Amino acid sequence: MGLYSLNDELDDRIIECAEEYESIFEDKSLESISQINALLIKNPDMPLFYAELFLQYKTIGLHSKADAIAIKGMQLFPDFLYLRFYVAHTAMVDGDLEKGFKLLNKKHNLDEAFPQRTAFAEGEFMLFYTALCRYFMANGSLIDAIICCDALIAEIYEYACSENAIFDLLQLIKSQTGSSILEANID
Repeated sequence: MGLYSLNDELDDRIIECAEEYESIFEDKSLESISQINALLIKNPDMPLFYAELFLQYKTIGLHSKADAIAIKGMQLFPDFLYLRFYVAHTAMVDGDLEKGFKLLNKKHNLDEAFPQRTAFAEGEFMLFYTALCRYFMANGSLIDAIICCDALIAEIYEYACSENAIFDLLQLIKSQTGSSILEANID
């Protein structure tokens, strides 16, 4: 099983691109967007460029462009779940919970949401449950959010997305229960 897709050859190309263009992906700017667009034009069969372009557009606030590239990328690469999960998570962060949950196929378990898959990469697992945790937090379902975070805790230092979900949940719990309860338990 590959890290990014159901195609080992594509996975190798994605890993190579991720390493080669890491500095462009990290630099969230109009210049990096221009560079990723140029790479996408030269390599329209590379799903990583769609995901990175989506993230870059969202980061600098070009939401309609982000939505357009996400739609195109998800149509072209339906098995590239990273893009789908990025879109789901950002939809939930932006307050469009139903859109985000729909992108998770309205399921609470990854294997039920994507039954055509027999295995998932760790990153797919993390992004799915991070987005689902965000959904539960926004709906006030703290117990369900805690269950999702429990699945993420084992890999907290491996993926920043899981760390962020856990910290967001702790903040929500603190705001709803009062700081004195959490502080008493920490001491």
